[in-house]
Amino acid sequence: MPRAYTLGMPSLADRCGVCQSELAFALPICPICKKPVCESCAFRMGGSVFCGDACANAFFFGGQEDVEDESDLHLLQDE
Repeated sequence: MPRAYTLGMPSLADRCGVCQSELAFALPICPICKKPVCESCAFRMGGSVFCGDACANAFFFGGQEDVEDESDLHLLQDE
């Protein structure tokens, strides 16, 4: 299927970053990897739309805990 517009011209059409199908309307963007994702490929978690479970888990469970004080370091270390 040919693109509705040229690559340099903005449009409402989007290509899914997962299945590569082109749809004639704007798709939601995964907040982690910034890929547009269609309804059939969308992974929903916590009221947000992601491209898959890896991005959803990174959004909600990824990263390190912030340590504000050196005295709290013992809480993060395995004993």
